[in-house]
Amino acid sequence: MTRISVESFCGLSKKKRQLSIKSAQNIPNGKERQNSKNAQWSSPGTFNEELMMKSRVAGRSLLKVANFVKIGFPPVMPSDLIVTKDPEKCREARPEQSYDTESALKSPKQKAPPKPNDCDGLDPDSYLRMLIEAQTGQIVEARKASSLPESFFSAFTDEQVASYDNAIVSAVRENAFDDVRKMHSNGRDLSCCNRFGESLLHMACRRGYIDMVSFLTGEAKGDIRIKDDCGRTPFHDACWNHTPVLEILDGLIEKDGPCLFLVADKRGSTPFQYARREHWSLWRNFLYERRIKLDLHKKDLELFRKQI
Repeated sequence: MTRISVESFCGLSKKKRQLSIKSAQNIPNGKERQNSKNAQWSSPGTFNEELMMKSRVAGRSLLKVANFVKIGFPPVMPSDLIVTKDPEKCREARPEQSYDTESALKSPKQKAPPKPNDCDGLDPDSYLRMLIEAQTGQIVEARKASSLPESFFSAFTDEQVASYDNAIVSAVRENAFDDVRKMHSNGRDLSCCNRFGESLLHMACRRGYIDMVSFLTGEAKGDIRIKDDCGRTPFHDACWNHTPVLEILDGLIEKDGPCLFLVADKRGSTPFQYARREHWSLWRNFLYERRIKLDLHKKDLELFRKQI
C-alpha cells in the first residue's frame, strides 16, 4: 500500500489527490464508479493509518476520516475536517459555541445611557424613561395617581386639615423660615394640608423655597408621597416653578427616589410635563448627572413597569 504524508497529501492537486486515494485503496476504475450518487461508504480502517495518526486539525483528530471515505473520494473534504494551517479557516471550521438563553433573559444587559446633547429637542419626561431603562433594563410608563394602590400615598387626617390655618400658611408663603421653625418647636404638625390635600410642602416646592423644603422633609419629617385632589405631588409643583430650582428636586430624589416622576395627575400629566420647553435641556442634564439615583426600588419598579 502506498503511504503519503499529510503535508504531501494537502499539497496535491485535486486530480492527483483522487489518484492517490484510489491507489491507496486499490479501487478499480470502471463502471462501478459511474453512479457516484448511489455509491456506498467504505468500511472503517481502509484509510492510511499513518495519515490518521499524524493528522490534527485545530486540536482535533482526523480519525473520523476513515469512517467517511466514500468510493470516489470527494474533491473537497468535509468542512469540519478541513486540513489547513490557516487559523482563520480553522475558526470557520469550528462549530458555534452555545449559550444559556434562559440565563441571558433573566439578567438583561444594561444599555449605555443616552447623553443629553444627543437628544436635542427631547422632552425630559421621555428622557427620564430612557435613563431608567438604561439603568434597570426595564421599560417603565407613567401611571395616574388614582390608579395606584392606596398604600402608595400617605392619607391625610382630620387633625392635619384642622392644623392648616392662616398662621402657618402665611409663614410658609412668605418664606418666614424662623417662624416656621419656632412653630415646629412648639409642637405644630407641619404635615398639615387643606381639605383638597394641598400641603405646605406643595406650596414650598411651587415657590422654590430650598431651605423650607429641606426643613419640611428633614427636621420636620414630612412625608413626600402625598397628593392633592388633582393627583399632583410635590414633584409636580417643583417642576411647575417658572425658574427651575434643581436643589429641590435633588433633595426630593434623595429622600424617596425617582418614582414620583412617573406619577401623573388626573389629566395624565407627569411632573416634567409641567416644565417649560426652554428648560428641557437643563432638565436633561440634571437627570443625566443623577442617572445613578434613578434606580427604582423593586416594589416601585413592579408598579410602573410597562405591561407588554
